[in-house]
Amino acid sequence: MISNTEWHAHHDRRLEQFRQENAALSRREGTQVVFLGDSLTEAFAVQRAFPERCVVNRGINSDHLGGTQGRGLLARISPELLAPAPSDVFVLAGVNDLGDRPDDVEGALARFRDLLQALRASYPDVRLWVQSLLPARAPYAHLNEPVRQLNARLRPLAAELGATYLDLHDLLSEAHGELDARLSRDGLHLTPRAYAIWSALLARSADLGRHHRPLLSRLSARGAHWTTLTGAWRQLRSRREG
Repeated sequence: MISNTEWHAHHDRRLEQFRQENAALSRREGTQVVFLGDSLTEAFAVQRAFPERCVVNRGINSDHLGGTQGRGLLARISPELLAPAPSDVFVLAGVNDLGDRPDDVEGALARFRDLLQALRASYPDVRLWVQSLLPARAPYAHLNEPVRQLNARLRPLAAELGATYLDLHDLLSEAHGELDARLSRDGLHLTPRAYAIWSALLARSADLGRHHRPLLSRLSARGAHWTTLTGAWRQLRSRREG
């Protein structure tokens, strides 16, 4: 757990990094694939995961949906802080909002709507991807119910605003709905295995590159008949647990 002072310093360092990266990108031709979110996104080595695309990481540890006092995801929707010419924006956020107010799902939903509308207004032609919030386990298991409630509302919100909804929750959860124990060490943040599974879903669903086909092939070779990556991972998991 970082102190408030440490978080503000980290936040400001990340914003300066974004400015420098975007200044360099603005001098190059082409578009960018943006990953926008909190610590789950910041820890995602997206450039390594998708080397065939120009991918930028716009995650900041402990960030929230709303933009208050110049902070929050909503405050970062600009060419200076997001990207100069994004083709796709993948959003994963909201767990910190629910962590502060687990009883305020509607408030988190309203801030998510504001964020998506701001993205659509700033970048009318961008492809928006709403990634579901992830399951948790102890000591964060109390977040699972508000996470499920918010996810149930995000799917129709994404459809309403012309975004694509990606279900990471079911992909990374155990049968009883908690985060798979093998995919997290602290109950909330993800292991490299979890990021590999997440990357494979994105590569398949969003056509981010052929880099992850070996993982898809390994899962399929172990008895997973491909209809979705979720089904493949669950079949592989059940075989190991059986």
